[in-house]
Amino acid sequence: MDFSSLCLLLKTGWRSIVVCSLLGGVLGIGLALSLPEKYYASAVIEPSRVLGKYVEEAQVLVERMRSPTYYSNETVGMCGLQERTDGPGALAAALRPRVPGGDEGEYVSSSFKAESRDVAIACLESVLHDIRINQRSLMLSQVDSAQSQLNEKEKRLALAENFASTGSDIRALFDFNDSQFSASALLVTKLMEEQKNALELEKEVQDLKRELLEPLTKEASFAVPIYAPVTSAEPKKVLVITLAFLFGLFVGVMVVFIRTYVKKTAND
Repeated sequence: MDFSSLCLLLKTGWRSIVVCSLLGGVLGIGLALSLPEKYYASAVIEPSRVLGKYVEEAQVLVERMRSPTYYSNETVGMCGLQERTDGPGALAAALRPRVPGGDEGEYVSSSFKAESRDVAIACLESVLHDIRINQRSLMLSQVDSAQSQLNEKEKRLALAENFASTGSDIRALFDFNDSQFSASALLVTKLMEEQKNALELEKEVQDLKRELLEPLTKEASFAVPIYAPVTSAEPKKVLVITLAFLFGLFVGVMVVFIRTYVKKTAND
């Protein structure tokens, strides 16, 4: 079929094309209005950490979040999936956890779509609660280990400070210009070493105490506030209507071609 024949075909069948296109557009409008709305929420999660180090790498957390057994029944219900037999599995798939920036990233991003904005936000908050619970045992074991180190350093510091204070009283009793008191000179040297050691231990104790406090030691949290637009994410009404209109246009063109072909065949 040459170009002139195509133009003639479209000219004689334009009414059918227009009607089919309009019908497609109307159906698209009806479909767009009938589909349930869904709202989108996304979050960036920072894993729990102790002494400035994460209790588990972000990629490990992602793999655990992909398991249906990672989530509590309360979270499944909070996300509106309690009626589904595969609720935990559906939740794990819907959250789509990943590490932004590749395997070297430190955070985990996740998102969820629900029938209301409040449900989407509440779902992500409940997911964070599950992460905290699941990481708590790792976190507490590391905190206990650090606390033991702190107690040991504090004991050593107390002994060093006690020796330093006692040595100061002893040093005042001796004349260190007399060569007969070499033992006392050694005592002074030891005293100075213990004083230096006490200062170093005091710094280590203060640093460890600081690292056991936030933000260097804290449970999992949102790195930034949850992003949840007030407008629905689905359905994309303009896209649905446009696709329906184009489908109607395609059907109209096909009707014209088929009708022309049938008439031509009948005439032949």
